[in-house]
Amino acid sequence: MTPEAIIPTQEAQEQQTKPNDQHKSVRKGVEGEAKPTRQAERKDEQTPPASQSAATHAQNFVFGIPQDGLTQKERQVPVDEPPPLPPNSELTFIGKPTPRWDGAQKVSGRGKYTADVQLPGMLYARMIDSSIAHGRITSIDTTAAEKLPGVKAVHVIEHTFGIAELRDPKQELASKYPIVRYSGQPIAGVAATTPQIAADAAALVKVTYDEMPFVVDRQSARAEDAPKVFPGPADAAGTAGGGGGPKGVQQVGNVHGPQQKKVGDVEQGYSQADAIVESEYFTQVQTHSAWRRTGSSLTGSQKR
Repeated sequence: MTPEAIIPTQEAQEQQTKPNDQHKSVRKGVEGEAKPTRQAERKDEQTPPASQSAATHAQNFVFGIPQDGLTQKERQVPVDEPPPLPPNSELTFIGKPTPRWDGAQKVSGRGKYTADVQLPGMLYARMIDSSIAHGRITSIDTTAAEKLPGVKAVHVIEHTFGIAELRDPKQELASKYPIVRYSGQPIAGVAATTPQIAADAAALVKVTYDEMPFVVDRQSARAEDAPKVFPGPADAAGTAGGGGGPKGVQQVGNVHGPQQKKVGDVEQGYSQADAIVESEYFTQVQTHSAWRRTGSSLTGSQKR
């Protein structure tokens, strides 16, 4: 998807006739932080008051860019419009350091993490994950892991939850084990009396694969002849952590969607714009809490 910014200037506001295409330009490859242009600022300065048919009142706004200086400007706004934020110096929480209630415990080593929990008879788990990105599992041998002293259980995953699934399972040959669709997909798990024994047991599980083609580049994956992750349309259900998407969306190859929503008239905006800025922007994966690893400790009772 290509974001497109349309910046009408004062000249477009003044001209009531059809804009002259000779004054338009298309600039590609714009990168970096977006900031208001001088033309946009002048347009904002001369924006006429709101329609007199709606009740309005005057409000002062902080206007401009901090690096270039801020000024106070008056605007006519609807009476039911929420008030603007005050200057940063007058804010109570935004932009201010907030002490963390658990900060002292963490930096001093007194904070308790999952790895610090020690329960009577506790077992430790370790997963065996796929070492390939795409393929079929032909065999899983857990014999050596099961014989290792201290190992209490070995479990082979028969169905992988939380990932997309084919709408029509008949489009894919049946398999005893789940099809591997990404590197690191869980295959099996072991439980042992210590973390080291669990890790050693996981290393003893032997998995053989029938590897299949794959690509990792986004643009290559969108190509018509790209290796397909699924042989047909697939959907992913939503989870507590987010993700997933609507069912029944059109899918061509590896491209799911797009699900289109239209607001306003884009073509009219293009025709009235003095400049059309077109580019593509990408960002790395964003994690909401990156200062820990997810873990859990479970305890039970025989009481019913």
